[in-house]
Amino acid sequence: MKKATLSEVSKFYDHDYFRGSRDISLSRIKRTVHLLGDVKGKLILDLGCGTGEGSLLLRSLGAKATCVDISKFAASACRDLNFNSVQSTTHFLPFREKSFDGALFMDVIEHIPKHLVVRTLLEIRRVTKPSGKIAIHTMPTLFLEKLSAVYGLINKRHWRRWGTQGGHVNTYTVWRLKRDLMLARLRITKFEIGPYPSNGPFSKILTPCGDRLRAFLGNDLWVCCASK
Repeated sequence: MKKATLSEVSKFYDHDYFRGSRDISLSRIKRTVHLLGDVKGKLILDLGCGTGEGSLLLRSLGAKATCVDISKFAASACRDLNFNSVQSTTHFLPFREKSFDGALFMDVIEHIPKHLVVRTLLEIRRVTKPSGKIAIHTMPTLFLEKLSAVYGLINKRHWRRWGTQGGHVNTYTVWRLKRDLMLARLRITKFEIGPYPSNGPFSKILTPCGDRLRAFLGNDLWVCCASK
């Protein structure tokens, strides 16, 4: 089976995708951006920028964001917001080494095929200054994705019914995410796991176990890392 081209993938992430039922949470964006520390006056790469929610927050904090997305629609939407915006794949970035003071990589890694993830992380490392921070967020974890898909067959009104979260091809466990970061020679400075979602399947049973089994039941993974 031939690999999809940039144009073919871009067509999937079109106007309907970005204007549909995406799970965008301002609190999640703020928590991820917070991992970058003080961004005032800094040039930050927003990789997989979507329609610019993260970049708008970065701008409000005094940073200068450069937006990159595989989607032509997303890149254009960010350009309309007066950002420097580029349509590109994540694993081959059109920037020189050490171009950015930091990088925001939010809700993107789960959309990247497994064989391209380490190459993507190496590219982020290449274009980020050694002193720069890289903030990553991904959700849900692999266990929750599978549990939710099964539960969605039982409860059709469930929060994550099968087929409604298009584009997820690489859902993570805690351990595999740490492994990929290590392979990309990135040093983890902070690793946080969010709680089990209150609207998740079997929440009355699983929520009390959430803290003890957070590595399995946590819905969000936040990571801050830097070059080794």
